[in-house]
Amino acid sequence: MAENVEVVTAADIELMNAHTVAEAIYNVTGIEMVNFVGPGAQGLAAIHGSDYTRVAVLLDGVPLQNANNAVALGVLPVQMINRIEIIKGPASSTWGSSFGGVINIITKSVEAGNHVGGTVYASGGEHNTSDLRAEVYGRKDNIGLYLYGGSMNSDGLRSGREFWHKQLLLKDHTRCRRKDQNRLLLLISQKRQ
Repeated sequence: MAENVEVVTAADIELMNAHTVAEAIYNVTGIEMVNFVGPGAQGLAAIHGSDYTRVAVLLDGVPLQNANNAVALGVLPVQMINRIEIIKGPASSTWGSSFGGVINIITKSVEAGNHVGGTVYASGGEHNTSDLRAEVYGRKDNIGLYLYGGSMNSDGLRSGREFWHKQLLLKDHTRCRRKDQNRLLLLISQKRQ
């Protein structure tokens, strides 16, 4: 692997007990989180001193940038993530306006074999803080589906820090002509801060 590439795996994320992508990449060398003061905060990533608008953020290879070329990583949940690939520096300019780097978030896919499964996760804390997530996946022969839904909410640990975030992700997996295809069908994310 190249020196300017880092990968954060689902196992790494589980060990650090991260709830959002911003938390998962917070300690990666060369990344500075802008506007990130904890759960519910925006969390914009700058790499090697570049502005966060010069960092491309992709979800399964699809750009997530808005009109300001910014992606709030503090609202993207980690349960649906298989790994996060980070390419630092100008070698990442292949992806357009990404002179600072690229963060490619690879979501989970349905594994081979006929099966159905799922996971439910819940945690809570003071000030009505909660993190509720569920995922369901299944595969039959050449067709598979992965569905994720989650909600993170809090009245805020300090006044003015209340938030709620809700996400829904749907991904399918098909095998056609001996070739596997994973497609991101739907990503809905709502937030209020």
